[in-house]
Amino acid sequence: MSVELRLATAADADALSAFASSAFADWYAPLNDPEDMRLHLDATFSSEKQAAEIALADHWYLLAEDGGRIVAYALVAEGSPEPSVTAARPAQIKRFYLDRAWHGSGLATRLMDATIARLASHAADVAWLTAWTQNPRAVRFYEKSGFVRTGEAIFHLGRSPQTDHVLARGLTPAVPA
Repeated sequence: MSVELRLATAADADALSAFASSAFADWYAPLNDPEDMRLHLDATFSSEKQAAEIALADHWYLLAEDGGRIVAYALVAEGSPEPSVTAARPAQIKRFYLDRAWHGSGLATRLMDATIARLASHAADVAWLTAWTQNPRAVRFYEKSGFVRTGEAIFHLGRSPQTDHVLARGLTPAVPA
């Protein structure tokens, strides 16, 4: 696999905006109201929003690139609590998306493993995320990656409230060599 993983920089905001918006729409537009999709995409995936998130000290993006083109990414917010998750140092995987063409390639597992390793090296004790209840493929992947369901949360897609599973995975902080 020629894909390289790296942390996003401010220079990635435009490319990340385009990829993130396209990846989200690819999976969820067929199942949702077009106006709700537009509202969500505009509010969540603008270049300005991506740049602002990249600049946050407690957030980071791990990008997967093939030939300099983003094909997957994870967005993490360290220190982000969730009522159904018990942790002293929680971290939320806020977004985890893969270009549909890369499904089944092993890239999702590689990206998740790298995300978890980085969280452990930052002394997080639990990683948690949400997955739409109507996306069983994602839920299966997260469960295969060691996450267990701890609760439910409401996610607003535009004007539409939707139910997500909350899933969490305990981490063993990395020991410095």
